[in-house]
Amino acid sequence: MMRRRIRWLLAVIIAAVAAVVLLGILWPDDKNRLKGTWAGNGVRLTFEGDLAVLDGPGYSRPVRTYFRLDPRASPKRIVLWDADDPNLRPPTRVLGVEFGTPSAQGPLGEMRGVYELLGDRLRLCMSLPGADFPEAFDPAAGPVLDLRRE
Repeated sequence: MMRRRIRWLLAVIIAAVAAVVLLGILWPDDKNRLKGTWAGNGVRLTFEGDLAVLDGPGYSRPVRTYFRLDPRASPKRIVLWDADDPNLRPPTRVLGVEFGTPSAQGPLGEMRGVYELLGDRLRLCMSLPGADFPEAFDPAAGPVLDLRRE
């Protein structure tokens, strides 16, 4: 009787883990959906892993940033940290799993924004460094980028 309960419990746990893995494969999270290069407004933005690289004619060199998403917020939020800042500590990785967030020296070390991801379209509105998250995609709150996947 006890062995039957243990087998049943083990089967339920295995089924639950399999369901979570399958959901992750069928419905990728926003970080995976962002992967790749996006272009528009005269700029190119490439997401790979934890880095986002912004390049365009107005930049002397590509701007590398770490990014973190909050897809549960409304509107969805993104935070950027300058990856080339010598005072920035990147997130810790152990066996491919990331722990923590990049840590900058003070609030001016990060830029906060909101994003909308609809198929092959990405909209971003970024606030000025040190400012809070924009409430909407309003040019008065900060630059708005309307990008398409390349």
